[in-house]
Amino acid sequence: MRAKDYIRKHEREITHLDEIRRVIEDLYPIRHSKLKTNEYHDRILNADHRYSEYERTKGRQLVAAHSFVYNDGEINKDIAYYVRRELFEVIENDRSFGYMFFLLRPKKINIKYSEPSAREIEMAINFDWDDTKELLSGINSYPEKLKLLLDCKTECSQHCSPNTTTAFIENCKMEIKKINDIINMDSGANVTVSAPSDAISVFLSDKKGMRIDYIRVINVLFELGFFVDSNGNSVSKTNTFKAFGLVVNRDLSTFQNDLSVSLSSSNNDLRSTLRIFNSMIDKQNELNDKKMIP
Repeated sequence: MRAKDYIRKHEREITHLDEIRRVIEDLYPIRHSKLKTNEYHDRILNADHRYSEYERTKGRQLVAAHSFVYNDGEINKDIAYYVRRELFEVIENDRSFGYMFFLLRPKKINIKYSEPSAREIEMAINFDWDDTKELLSGINSYPEKLKLLLDCKTECSQHCSPNTTTAFIENCKMEIKKINDIINMDSGANVTVSAPSDAISVFLSDKKGMRIDYIRVINVLFELGFFVDSNGNSVSKTNTFKAFGLVVNRDLSTFQNDLSVSLSSSNNDLRSTLRIFNSMIDKQNELNDKKMIP
């Protein structure tokens, strides 16, 4: 199970959830580097050990010792041990965090852990489904998406461990079917696979949160009945998102899953879901105010 999936499934059981989430996000871009992972471990997760060493040496210093100083972003020394222990459980079955797992391994039990090779880490990262979805979201051509998925599926079947192979290949198969369904969609839906040439200069911003907010707005407009086909008949939500994806050169075919994940991860008062709509109201009020200024 991937670390992020573990967190989603067990978030109520994780005592230091905010710290664990932050550490996983910090580690994600450096998982491939043994050096950077080691540095992160020593700089962020090791305050309790550093403090013990500080206390041990303080009495032997000839001049007054400076106060113990935390590194930027370092986990508090009073919970560092417990965060490391929970982090070990979170990443235990995610081989892409192999370097950190090896650092956190229990030292005093009769189990031998082998340090992962660079190749093992590379394979685990390359066949991380979350990472693959990120790659797919940056590709505008459905044939190119299919090529990437087929290449990944083939390479994984040849090189991955059985645990990785089954889950990753099944995800590839489902995504391939979804894309083929889109390509083979009824031509009477008035939606083409390729964006019109005069729209290629319009792209959705890559800023964090922009994609899901765009999806939220389109979803609400659809539910309000804004969109019809050329004959004035109702159009499917799938076709609607396909069309708006083409407008901004982004694949929105996972909109249903995006909306579900977004809703389940929102606060009880749905603040994150409503934020874009409140921002739109604020912006419209701002525009109204500008028009009223003589």
